[in-house]
Amino acid sequence: MVLLSLPAYLRHRIGNVYLAGVVPGPSKPSLDQINKLLTHLVDDLESLWLTGAIFKTPSCPGGLHVRCALIPLVCDMPAAHEVAGFSSYNSSHFCRICLLTLSDIDNIDVNSWPLRSFDNHIVEALKWRDAADEAERAEIVDTHGLRYSVLLRLSYWNAVLFTVIDSMHALLLGLLETHCRTLWGMSDKSEDFDGVRQPHRAENDPTNSHLSPEHQSVLEAMASLESRVKTSTSPEDKARKVLQKINLESLKDLCRKASVSFDGTKRHLWESLKKWQGLTGPARKAVLGKSTLTTIWSDQKTITTPSWLGRAPKFAGSTSHGKLKADEWRNLCSISLVYSLTKLWSNSEERYQQMLENFMHLITMINMSHLRIIDHETIELYRSSTLAYLAGVKTLFREQTLVPNHHAALHLPDLLKRFGPVHAWRTFAFERYNGIMQSLNHNSRIGVCLL
Repeated sequence: MVLLSLPAYLRHRIGNVYLAGVVPGPSKPSLDQINKLLTHLVDDLESLWLTGAIFKTPSCPGGLHVRCALIPLVCDMPAAHEVAGFSSYNSSHFCRICLLTLSDIDNIDVNSWPLRSFDNHIVEALKWRDAADEAERAEIVDTHGLRYSVLLRLSYWNAVLFTVIDSMHALLLGLLETHCRTLWGMSDKSEDFDGVRQPHRAENDPTNSHLSPEHQSVLEAMASLESRVKTSTSPEDKARKVLQKINLESLKDLCRKASVSFDGTKRHLWESLKKWQGLTGPARKAVLGKSTLTTIWSDQKTITTPSWLGRAPKFAGSTSHGKLKADEWRNLCSISLVYSLTKLWSNSEERYQQMLENFMHLITMINMSHLRIIDHETIELYRSSTLAYLAGVKTLFREQTLVPNHHAALHLPDLLKRFGPVHAWRTFAFERYNGIMQSLNHNSRIGVCLL
């Protein structure tokens, strides 16, 4: 927890951060366990609001009466939904601010979205808490997209207004990564193309004539599995989600048909199939393919950035680089890609010019949302850039469905008006402290550890 009364340059220093508790592992707590873990914190917060506390300071040696309140809940999207008592971000009621359903996620007309009512939220949350059985609770979650959170014991706390959208996860690790990896397919193993997906080939397509019926069926099964994973970003995440949708025996059957080894774990079998697919199936294509990435990597050697700004990651998009951090995505997209793609696409074919314009709308909204000083004009520029970007995505990549982070980006202007610049309520500092705690030596037992 941080004290927002402190100046921005002080509030996230490690000496000014209050570690309220650490959730014991090794896995994340269940929805029921979260409420139990938060109960003790809510007890303290409730007392600090209703009766307050006396703190002695050099200027007030007799003591100063202070009351405290928890306002913004700052988490990534999965944690925010769990802690605040909303249904999962990939459920039908995926949004914690409005009641748009997942089937209508491509709707970017903000004025048509039905907003959640906190009064109704309280009523249904209490019904969930007092439900006679799990079936009744499941019905409330399916119908209203919410459950009870112990944070609702705080008389002043509004789950709809105070559960913020974290810009680090939603925009930097969300939109930038989704655009590069999902829409543009960034990979040095792929051939470059303009991003226009061709209709699925018929079975008698001559380009597949060299394949046996069994091999064709394996490629089709793999394509079907991967098409069901729409919200994935990195190849690692995509593989993990694919493996959740198929059992070991079915994977072994695909391996037998492809004439590859079927010994090992699900992960090993899938990696073998992907390697076989690369050798047998059609060549993979990407907007940011090998040729474009090679140009970007070469341009990076000529770019000089200020000392306080981290350099863009070298060889981003290569299989050897791995996952990128939030700052790396921001530097790569707002510096390296802007520089190189402007050179490559500004005088190219119309579609490439359209993709460049669409990408610049994305960079504009990223830059506007992360300014340390904002006003109404800044917020409106962010809003218009976001609408232009999403409209462009729907036009240029018709086969792609928008994801919850796209939708969340359109709610951010209201949060900017409510809480001010995002540097006061984003997760950069908290993720850094998570990393510090994870690096501490421990014996996997709950005990005392000095930070």
